[in-house]
Amino acid sequence: MFQLFRQIIILSFLLIAGSFPSTVWGQTIHAILAADRADAKIGRGVAVDLENMTHLLRSNIPPTNLHLVILEVGSMTPEGLLEAVDSLTVHPDDAVLFYYSGHGAYDAANRKQFFALTKGGNIYRETLLTKIEEKSPRLAVLLSDCCNNEVNDASARSVTLPEPRILKTPGSFSPLFENLLVFCKGTVDLTSSKPGQFSFVDGKNPSRGSFFTWALAELLNRDRTNEDLDWVQFVEKLGVESQKAFHESYPKGILDRSGQPVQMGQTVYIHKVPGMSATLDSATASTPHLVSAPTRIEPAPAPTGPRLGLRAITHDGGGVRITEIASDAPAGKAGFFVGEIITEINGKAIRNETDYSDAIDQSQKIMEVKLKRADHSTRTLTVELGW
Repeated sequence: MFQLFRQIIILSFLLIAGSFPSTVWGQTIHAILAADRADAKIGRGVAVDLENMTHLLRSNIPPTNLHLVILEVGSMTPEGLLEAVDSLTVHPDDAVLFYYSGHGAYDAANRKQFFALTKGGNIYRETLLTKIEEKSPRLAVLLSDCCNNEVNDASARSVTLPEPRILKTPGSFSPLFENLLVFCKGTVDLTSSKPGQFSFVDGKNPSRGSFFTWALAELLNRDRTNEDLDWVQFVEKLGVESQKAFHESYPKGILDRSGQPVQMGQTVYIHKVPGMSATLDSATASTPHLVSAPTRIEPAPAPTGPRLGLRAITHDGGGVRITEIASDAPAGKAGFFVGEIITEINGKAIRNETDYSDAIDQSQKIMEVKLKRADHSTRTLTVELGW
């Protein structure tokens, strides 16, 4: 009798244990989706973004691990966004993901981006990130699809969601989501365009919504070749895919009514990502707080001193790997490519980001750069720096 009772206890324990997710970290992914649909000019495009993100999260995260909060239009105020975060019950192993789609701009006076809520005023992205980090999650993620300059007038007309690509077994995370949201800790803070740029809704392919969110959803939904990406690698691919989506619809760039170019691309801008410490030639300041609407948003001040116009991070094998290139900067005009490794500048070996930064600061206007490609071939470029 005792032996039978013991077997029942063991079997019950195994059944209960088996009902829990195999993942130790990330017991709950708290996802807040804030889509500002109140503006008629971009509302339909933002609605596409919201549906794409909702579809994406529900397709790749088990229902038992996903706490999804979709903010209604009435909650799209600075206080409403902060309250949505504050109301979360976050445990140390949880992740918090906040996604915003709507208007935004760059405050040149304070050198910061803010979200321009249609009916509720403005809020600096840093204010929101601080509130998320105050919850002390294992992983804090802030993603925004909005302008980093003045708002745009692009709009979309219909919603067409892609077919689900379920890469997971029932009750589990898809591989890439598990890699990025479960087995990772720290802060992810990135937005759809760099300071001085607009972010666009795809007016020629309305079912896409915004270029950034479309690229994000497509990349996260792809096949298993992406499942081992870390955040640094993922963001590199996201930048490429976002630019690709932009150029597919606007190969000659966004033009004004007279046919003059307004913007030739859209560059994903990284404020912070685990494993990546490099910045572009200009960076945003800190000190988060609420602001009233600026009377005018100016482009970011031009940087002083030598300027190459690319982002690079330390490469494990030596040198720095190019992760982002500004098309209108010297690097974009000289023919650099994302993924290449900078090994020498002006004859001096480049071992890491510090060497790279120092070499640019010490260079004359004409700079010679030695590059290594993925196939281990090398080439040398001569570039005239900007000042």
